[in-house]
Amino acid sequence: MSLTHYDILRAPRFIGLANYAHMLFGNSLFWQSLKVTVIYVAGAVPIGTVIALLLAILLNQKVAGEGIFRTLFYVPSVISGVA
Repeated sequence: MSLTHYDILRAPRFIGLANYAHMLFGNSLFWQSLKVTVIYVAGAVPIGTVIALLLAILLNQKVAGEGIFRTLFYVPSVISGVA
């Protein structure tokens, strides 16, 4: 589909790499969205990894009420599977 011109009313028409040429050279929003995506990934992935690691370490520690904490942390996974 990416190599065709397609709208709902007509059958797809082959246009080759014209869609990609338009995206790369004729649309400034592509570069803006690519920049925003890279910034988001560069921030979200390391933060998510650190938070996940801290939670894993916390769940592995011997602290008072660890059974309750583990249960509360795991219940949403079980409920969604049951539902």
